[in-house]
Amino acid sequence: MPQLHSSLLSKASLSELTLHPDDEADDSADRLVIDEGDDMAGSHRDAISKRRVAEINENEVPQCQGCKKNEAKFVCAGCNHQWYCSRECQVNAWDDHSEDCSG
Repeated sequence: MPQLHSSLLSKASLSELTLHPDDEADDSADRLVIDEGDDMAGSHRDAISKRRVAEINENEVPQCQGCKKNEAKFVCAGCNHQWYCSRECQVNAWDDHSEDCSG
């Protein structure tokens, strides 16, 4: 499966793989969205995200920090430290993660 992870990272732009909180919504679960990349092009956050992805060993696929069962595919755009396999896992982990997230 490491090849699948590497393939995903090489075929998709980082902004398509990034999840981030949307601060305009009141409900914390509704604040988590998949970034389409339109507003992050060239930003400092995008540069940090790319650096984080480059730091991951190509043969080592991070584990989802939500369910702790699946391979992670998305990184939290707020802090670039938490990896998730799906939006659902990020939403479920948000109450705990929001206390530490810098985003």
